[in-house]
Amino acid sequence: MAYCDLCNKTISTSEVQHIPLREMQQAVRHGFNPFKTPGINMASSAGLASAFGISAEESFQEWRQRLLADTTDWGLCGACADAFHKAIKKANITSNITTQVRSQMPTTKPHKVILAVRIMWVLWAVFALGGTVANWKAYSKANIGLSALVPILLVLTLLLLVVRAVSVGRNWARIIYSLFLCFGILSLVADLGRFGQVTAPILAPAIFFAAVCAIIFYLLFHPTSSSWFRGTH
Repeated sequence: MAYCDLCNKTISTSEVQHIPLREMQQAVRHGFNPFKTPGINMASSAGLASAFGISAEESFQEWRQRLLADTTDWGLCGACADAFHKAIKKANITSNITTQVRSQMPTTKPHKVILAVRIMWVLWAVFALGGTVANWKAYSKANIGLSALVPILLVLTLLLLVVRAVSVGRNWARIIYSLFLCFGILSLVADLGRFGQVTAPILAPAIFFAAVCAIIFYLLFHPTSSSWFRGTH
């Protein structure tokens, strides 16, 4: 069970609608007042305040200060969430919130993203060189022509485009590249399983690759990086 952070109504956990703290705070700064908003029943808070001789305006100011000092997102019941969204839309607060939130997002590419992209380019170059040479040797022994290199060249081209998209802040590219890395790690584990005995010369490159993947994941999904990706889409 949970409680609505506005009307204090008891609701199930599945009914809770989460409102980002930043959105609540910006709405209040732009005039949102739950005590005067239709659809939001603040009777429990207002009644308790009235019993202690506190006016409605004083109750709101006290509530406002608590909200602005809060550090967690708000959980509302369905009725309060609907009333909140209708209120900010009616007062044209939504566009102001969106503009202000976007203005707070980093516009300069974070250092962590720059470093991640550099590592990604190095990884791409290693994969391009090693993959092309390995495939060429294998296909040469089998007397297969240059057409056999087409699949790896297509993969390299796709990776090149994805890395380029990541470097300019495309969030979808960050996700796709992460999937590539996950696929690479799973393939590596599968390959290691084919060896009867895993020796140091075989295990060392695998551990190094996994470490590089972990570093890239950390750099791309660090909160600073994530804010930048969300701001640039």
